[in-house]
Amino acid sequence: MAAAVKDLEGVTGKQYVYSRPLPEEEVHGWYADQQATKARIDEKRIKREVQKEVVVNRKDALEQVELTTRVAVDAQEISYDLDPASGNIVAVSKTVKKMQNVASGQTGYKLKAGIRMDKKTGTLYRRKTREEAEQDFQPYAIPDPPAGMQSRLAVQAQQ
Repeated sequence: MAAAVKDLEGVTGKQYVYSRPLPEEEVHGWYADQQATKARIDEKRIKREVQKEVVVNRKDALEQVELTTRVAVDAQEISYDLDPASGNIVAVSKTVKKMQNVASGQTGYKLKAGIRMDKKTGTLYRRKTREEAEQDFQPYAIPDPPAGMQSRLAVQAQQ
């Protein structure tokens, strides 16, 4: 088709196809584009793999902490009000009950940060680390170039 248009331009003297050279930063090879695609797809697969959970044993999931109890304590709270008679702002102090954690002197266990327990099965889970995800994901395989492109790529590689 391109040859027919070129012959038509020669016969008529008119130009039908306009072209310009691409700037250097826009020129890509097939392999460079495939490498960029591989990097993008692999990163998506790793992010998906990091969302998966792994089973954790009890020893690694729990940490020992000091137990506390919540106790109601009297606390002074100061607020400010307008005295309508004098027009002055006056401090008003009142006693309020607030809950406070007080150490009980005993130790117990709690789940470490990032650990979740399935309430139905009692199984402990955590999300995969990036290192684990990079080992476990299926990397993208760059396909062979299309048959019509293989011969042109071989010629370019020789030049």
